[in-house]
Amino acid sequence: FFAVREDVFLRIYDLVTGAGTGFAFPSQTLYMSRDEGLDETARDAAEQQVRTWRRSGRLPFPRFAEERQQAMEGTLDYPPRGSSEADGEDIQSAAGLERLSTEPAEEESDDDKKKPAT
Repeated sequence: FFAVREDVFLRIYDLVTGAGTGFAFPSQTLYMSRDEGLDETARDAAEQQVRTWRRSGRLPFPRFAEERQQAMEGTLDYPPRGSSEADGEDIQSAAGLERLSTEPAEEESDDDKKKPAT
């Protein structure tokens, strides 16, 4: 889970920085002005666009037909190129890496149980 989540976060970061922008940091700015209200022309255009999508049955949401889902299967490069998993490195035996939580913990021997904690 953490490897997939990290990969998704890094892909999002690459998209954001590639678009020439960045992430906001916590801050507050107070602007004092009189609200101009909605731009009626822009609102009408947006409403018309949504009506068009609905009539054509092509709402821009990821609810793809089964054929489209099958066509997309396997198109994401995961694990990503350049990662140790993609390069065939045995991630479990790599020095200094933490054990994955899915691995069973080693059984403690009776001798280990008798040793005082340090």
